[in-house]
Amino acid sequence: MLPEESGFNIYPNPSTGNFTIESKSMQGLASVNVEIYSIDGKLVYSRVYRDSGNISFTSLLDSGIYLVKICDGYRVITQKLIVK
Repeated sequence: MLPEESGFNIYPNPSTGNFTIESKSMQGLASVNVEIYSIDGKLVYSRVYRDSGNISFTSLLDSGIYLVKICDGYRVITQKLIVK
């Protein structure tokens, strides 16, 4: 599934460590769970966002490849994120 088909977009990707998860479908939801995993499967970040619109991250991750898992209560979407 392409990011635009999932309803979620992570940009910029590749990133320097600052990135945004954007989705019009998140607006109005009670909560969205965001988990970020290193490429070797270790959970490096987890948080539940309430009344979510766009979610911005600043210098959270070291250089590498990550999997961003987003659960909005109706579906679970996983997208790759590259941090330079």
